[in-house]
Amino acid sequence: YRDRVGGIQTFSTFFNEALASFVEVDSISMHDIDGNGCGNIPLRIRPLAFSLKALSRATLSKPDLIITAHLNFAPLCRIIRSVLGVPYWVIAHGVEAWKIDSPLRLEALKKADKILAVSQMTAERIVEAGYGAQDKITIFPNTADSDRFQIRPKSAFVLEKHALKADKKIILTVARLDKSEQYKGYDSVIEILNILKISNPNIHYL
Repeated sequence: YRDRVGGIQTFSTFFNEALASFVEVDSISMHDIDGNGCGNIPLRIRPLAFSLKALSRATLSKPDLIITAHLNFAPLCRIIRSVLGVPYWVIAHGVEAWKIDSPLRLEALKKADKILAVSQMTAERIVEAGYGAQDKITIFPNTADSDRFQIRPKSAFVLEKHALKADKKIILTVARLDKSEQYKGYDSVIEILNILKISNPNIHYL
């Protein structure tokens, strides 16, 4: 949505645009404020409004497949499949699919026709936890806007700010530091830096 665009929202936008380039797509958003979203509806009743909208749209359009960009919507997809017989896929991004505390979400993930995991780690966590069989999981990596992100010389501003030379090898992590999200992997990178420095002494982590 307009004032809070995070990783999953960005991913979903790219994914929707890519799909629409070769198949007919009917997309619905919980929080967007345009014609396909429910963002103008008060937050306390927005989930109900979103669910009713999704059910009615599915009934009218009779889609061949439903793909949910977040595990939270998987129970709704399961209901639609039980009513209309439409198969559904679930995109699993990370921590929300590693340890599921909701029986409804867990059962909906297990019953999905396919799980698209954005990384090998997420796929392995799902299998290890017994949330989904290996043969139902496909690795579906995150992507980026190639018009914005390209291989270029290191930024002079960044080098000056961190007192680095241009030949320095830099590892970069970009993510929010939010205690509610529990895990972003900074600690894992920090733990292996000393090992990396053995073969790559000219390395720096931002």
